[in-house]
Amino acid sequence: ALTVCLASRIGIPISTTHSLTGALFGVGFLVFGSAFNFDLLFKMFLLPLIVSPFLAIILTGAVYPFLKFMHSFSDCHKTLCLCHGEVIVPVSIQKDGTAILSSTGEILTFDTLLSCEERHLGKIFWFDCQNVLDKIHFLSAGAVSFARGLNDTPKIFALLFGAHLLGIKSGLFLIGLAIALGGILGARRVAETMSCKITKIDHGEGLTANLVTAFLVTTASQLGMPVSTTHVSCGSLFGLSLVNKKGDLKIISEILGAWILTLPMAATLAAIIYFIGQRVGV
Repeated sequence: ALTVCLASRIGIPISTTHSLTGALFGVGFLVFGSAFNFDLLFKMFLLPLIVSPFLAIILTGAVYPFLKFMHSFSDCHKTLCLCHGEVIVPVSIQKDGTAILSSTGEILTFDTLLSCEERHLGKIFWFDCQNVLDKIHFLSAGAVSFARGLNDTPKIFALLFGAHLLGIKSGLFLIGLAIALGGILGARRVAETMSCKITKIDHGEGLTANLVTAFLVTTASQLGMPVSTTHVSCGSLFGLSLVNKKGDLKIISEILGAWILTLPMAATLAAIIYFIGQRVGV
């Protein structure tokens, strides 16, 4: 909890699973020494954590071009919109930088387009393209949240259940509620890093990242494998950055560095807390 809270405070997305694994290792090795099951730790925890982001990168690199190809057969097409108050006016940007109002054909010229928004015009089965894409994107985000509940909540609950502190239904409910509250109260900086700083994404790219993340994490849950939703989600964004060439290498390197430090930091903190607890008789 300390490791994740510290990372969240500075806006770096790290893995709760990775932190939990590091903490278990820190306390387990301190208590049991060489009797600690290192083989199981590597096969069932560390290996899925290491492999899953690479799978996300590969799958995203394959899925996004396919979805982009399918999109080319639809009536939807991108346009930029000039936003004035609550009114959104579609415009087409020419190669010379001029903007043409889609409704009247009137030519507008700008030194800098300070306030614009990319939207999709056209119809999908008689429905507005942008409205359909917004709803699909929202549902895909819900699928990621559902996948995280499948994989993350049981791992955290396992500690309470193993200590015989809570029953299954009440424990899962309380931890799921705590995860939701944490997201509402303290996730803004991490959300900004993932949505804006790793790579610039549009609707289609964001939808791809959500679908890949939800698929991989749900599949891992069905196989009983603990993976990091954060690692998988970031992996899909890394994959998009390779496709769209818009990734911020500085931010990506900072995230990868934080991932490397997560396990030893969590292990050290857990060992220190356990040592202090033993000294004061907890």
